[in-house]
Amino acid sequence: MWGSDWPVLTLAGSHAEWVAVSEALIGELSPEAQADVWTRNAQRFYGL
Repeated sequence: MWGSDWPVLTLAGSHAEWVAVSEALIGELSPEAQADVWTRNAQRFYGL
């Protein structure tokens, strides 16, 4: 599950930079696994 500590992260960078770093880190995962990280895990966890 992806998350951030915005607005605290702005002390070291921007939200856009954190998204870019996250994309680079999970970029080698399958599209299915990336969708899990970005949305599906949170949807399942929170029952959305």
